[in-house]
Amino acid sequence: MIKNYIKIALRNLLRHKLFSLINISGLAIGLAVCMLIMLYVAHEHSYDKFHKNANRIYVLNEHFNINGQQLNIENMSYVSGPMIQQSVSNVSNYVRIKKVFKDPVVENPELKTARFSENKMLYADANFFNVFSFKLISGLPSDVLIRPFSLVISKDMAKKYFGTQDPIGKTLKIRTDSTYLYHITGVAENVPSNSSIEFNFIASNSSLIQMTEAAPLLKSQSIQGGSFKTYLLLKHPQDSDLVKRAIQLKLDADKNTDKDKVQLVALADTHLNANFGDSSNTKYLKVFPFVASLILLLALVNYMSLSTARGTLRAKEVGVRKVTGASRWSLAMQFYTESALFALLSFILGYGICYLLKTSFLNALQLKIDSSFLYSNTVLLSLSGLLVLSILIAGTYPSIVLSAFKPTAILKGKMSKQEGGSVIRKVFTTLQFAISVGLVICGIIIDRQLYYFRHLDTGVNRENVIMIPISQNFGKQYQSFKSDVKSLAGIGKVATAHYPMYKGYDMFFMQGENKDQNIAMPVLSVDEDFMSALNIS
Repeated sequence: MIKNYIKIALRNLLRHKLFSLINISGLAIGLAVCMLIMLYVAHEHSYDKFHKNANRIYVLNEHFNINGQQLNIENMSYVSGPMIQQSVSNVSNYVRIKKVFKDPVVENPELKTARFSENKMLYADANFFNVFSFKLISGLPSDVLIRPFSLVISKDMAKKYFGTQDPIGKTLKIRTDSTYLYHITGVAENVPSNSSIEFNFIASNSSLIQMTEAAPLLKSQSIQGGSFKTYLLLKHPQDSDLVKRAIQLKLDADKNTDKDKVQLVALADTHLNANFGDSSNTKYLKVFPFVASLILLLALVNYMSLSTARGTLRAKEVGVRKVTGASRWSLAMQFYTESALFALLSFILGYGICYLLKTSFLNALQLKIDSSFLYSNTVLLSLSGLLVLSILIAGTYPSIVLSAFKPTAILKGKMSKQEGGSVIRKVFTTLQFAISVGLVICGIIIDRQLYYFRHLDTGVNRENVIMIPISQNFGKQYQSFKSDVKSLAGIGKVATAHYPMYKGYDMFFMQGENKDQNIAMPVLSVDEDFMSALNIS
């Protein structure tokens, strides 16, 4: 029976090619937009959930109050992790990660041409690959970061610096503030795009102990803010409140104050709650599915309206089949099968459109999503759910309306507008128009807001200004370099700042009117040409 229904559906599709093209393509475009939004939302919610121990890993942060100013510290001192593990029984392990903020210069000593300025370099404890589920291609998780100046590199970096050679046992010369020779002990798979921890190079934390310039990072002997992002592996996920209270009690006792507060953030929540409680990211991810639902509703309503609008053309078919003994159920199944086939074809076409537009869509969002994620269980289940939902909604209304035609009224040519679904189609049309107008208005408002942010006069000249990262290794030669750049044709002024604009600053504290009063001051260190170069008055 189903086979016959499919044959009839295909005949109708081929007989009315233009109508079928309009109906299928309209639904396909709506589904494609839905898929793109769904892909983005699913990826954002999937961050760090690939780790085996994700539900037991928490990030330690500190909040402290200075004269009413709330400051949030996401990095802790070097000793915070081991001290907490020793004093809190519910903590089974810890990992400290130190990010290298200045892009290091990496060189293969055996191949002088393989020398590049890199990013995403970390220092980490020896148990990094035991606590986290990053995959190692070469090397043992428990051994690769034990010894000082051990280094694990990503698969891409192995290919970049060593080509087809095995990098294990070879060395890389890495220069930040000083130059050190690192021995490669492991090669890791490239970090998944849905990881909040990113790396191309991971050096052992034990290296820092032998680096003179790292001494200030290690001198603190108490639980407090510092330079290391500290991850705690709890024995049980439900122990987080107990651990937080235990750390807070120790912090209060050590500092003799109750103003400083600790916070434990679940690893899976760090991506969306990276701004210390600012829930704007999660709000956006609630808005996007709502928009996707409206677009899908528009596409499905448009499909159902077009399907039922042709009801009068199918009326005689329904009348003849009912007179010859066909039941309403069998007719409903026929029209449902036809709608299901149309929805399936629309879904396939929509997936093709989504695949073609994926790169442009992700580039517009400045987002990278691994190809493997496209075929993950999360995405496949979401796509399957979207297909089932589309078939259910697209087929239900047309099958009910078209199978309800009365044979006597049809054969006498007296079919009423109500039987053809005229009233419902008017409701659908009004709904489509209202949703479309609402989306257009919201789009215009958002566009105007973004235009305002981009073109608002902030008192800083941003036109024709470019920022180039410069290593501190320039040393005394920097002034010569600056003079040479300034003498180039087309260069008006050259200025220097410790951080890129809008991407960082230092925090200093100065004494207020009272000796016990400290005032936090954000500071950007710049040279004498900075103010004039950016026309800051």
